[in-house]
Amino acid sequence: MKKLCTFLMMTFLMVGMTTVNAQEVEVTFNVDMATFADTSDFDPAVDTVYISGEVLAEDWQEPGTYPTAMMTDDDGDLTYSWTTTLAADSMFQYKYFYVPSGEGSSWDYGEWAGGDNRVFATGVDSQALYDEWGLYSKLVTFNVDMATFADTSDFDPAADMVYISGEVLGADWSEPGTNMYAHMMDEDGDLTYTWSTYLPQDSSYQYKYFYVPDGEGSSWDYGEWAGGSNRIVDVMTEDKSLTEMWGMFKVTFYVTTDGTTPLADATVTSGEMSETTDAEGMAALYGFPTDSVVYTVSHADYADYQSGVQLDYANVDVMVSMETSSIGEGLSSEFKMYPNPASYVLNIEGLENITKVEVFNTVGQRVRVIENVNTANVQISTGDLHTGIYFVNFYNDRSIVTTQKFMKR
Repeated sequence: MKKLCTFLMMTFLMVGMTTVNAQEVEVTFNVDMATFADTSDFDPAVDTVYISGEVLAEDWQEPGTYPTAMMTDDDGDLTYSWTTTLAADSMFQYKYFYVPSGEGSSWDYGEWAGGDNRVFATGVDSQALYDEWGLYSKLVTFNVDMATFADTSDFDPAADMVYISGEVLGADWSEPGTNMYAHMMDEDGDLTYTWSTYLPQDSSYQYKYFYVPDGEGSSWDYGEWAGGSNRIVDVMTEDKSLTEMWGMFKVTFYVTTDGTTPLADATVTSGEMSETTDAEGMAALYGFPTDSVVYTVSHADYADYQSGVQLDYANVDVMVSMETSSIGEGLSSEFKMYPNPASYVLNIEGLENITKVEVFNTVGQRVRVIENVNTANVQISTGDLHTGIYFVNFYNDRSIVTTQKFMKR
């Protein structure tokens, strides 16, 4: 698993540490200069690194003129650190600079020219931030619901600790219990544990949730699942908040009347789970990492819609159009699926921008999958399938799925 030394990352978490006083908290800033040092004129042997901004006692001092803002690299790993106390529950802007040997002071060597400054929010406890020189980041908040797991396991929320680990940490994949900043908190006692960090935009990161029983100190033994793939978060251009359920992945349904108009108050059911779509036509259900989730969407004004979807260690978005004549985005008006009923082969023609095709039976088992579709026409062998109804899911590059139905005879 790769290190994050080539990425900007600052870990932001309110953990149960000593507060300096009721109004101030201690904050440590760390900036990794290693990649920058390999690609620039920055010379760590003689040049100096500074922080400037609202984090200083005197705002935005020119780098080199304010000695107490000089950052230090005591262990020579090219990560420079600086510690200060700041007002609790407040927002601050800041930015890193270096000053070449002999120049004394200068604004000319900042991380970037113009643009936005870095921004972070203090909580009520001590914090450490881990940044990568020159890369901007977005706030990502991870929430994991432990309520169902607590009802069915030895996890004791009164005494056990919950952690996050993975590429989202400054110390990539720290063993749960060894990294105090990876400790997730449940401030309101609702068994949803929260942790926030800043991560570089336009990047993806792997992670996973763990708990550590009281008295064990640290352990890898209590993750959401053994083996398999990790969770992945994609950080784009906006701040992001994830709400997840321990050990499960989310299937988000977007239910419409015609492919575009949201349908509220539709009921989405899978097994014993049932949710009603909101004003945006959205509802969410959960399944285990390798589940085939068979679902039914029902509404008083439309015929029921039934299909299935495979999770494969990933959250899935499902587009459901309750208008049966709709063939869905990504399928052209020339779309054909024949013969129907099918005996030995099902021909599909007229695909546009479709990346994957899956076939499910009526109990949600995936019986066929075609990955990396790069042609307008595909053939699916049906000779060994049992007689009955099957659903064909079509995915585009945004993982939106539309479904068509055929009969095997």
